[in-house]
Amino acid sequence: MSISDELQKLEALLERGILTREEFQKAKERVLTESAVGGPADQLEEIRAQNRVAQLDREWDLERETYMVNGKYGRHLPSRVGNVVGGLLAVGFGIFWTIMAVSMEAPFFMPIFGVVFVTLGAVGSIHGFYKAGLYQSAQASYQRRRQDLLNEQRGI
Repeated sequence: MSISDELQKLEALLERGILTREEFQKAKERVLTESAVGGPADQLEEIRAQNRVAQLDREWDLERETYMVNGKYGRHLPSRVGNVVGGLLAVGFGIFWTIMAVSMEAPFFMPIFGVVFVTLGAVGSIHGFYKAGLYQSAQASYQRRRQDLLNEQRGI
């Protein structure tokens, strides 16, 4: 039934004395409010849009877990800066160890520890830096998709 049909029906009820003037006003406001908000089909579509956003958020929470790294204080998200600093410290310590072992004429395996430390520090830092970049890209993609869904929901 259209808005005008409903309003005409209400006016007929008012004219016949079935509705009081106050009841007529309340019913008229209800009809106009529901038409402004939309009918059940619009409400259903709005719920579906909200569910799409909620589903995307749940999927992101699961995906985000794959980027988490274990650290001294539990699991956390990787940081490019943290990986660069950690890598520089590890490589610096490995170089220092190697130089000290060679200058003290330590047994042949002592300088090798320094080289291994440099290698592991560099590889670990590069891997962490790469993983942090993947996380940042995935987060930006999630935020774009979420904003697109919200804009679609608002009709923008």
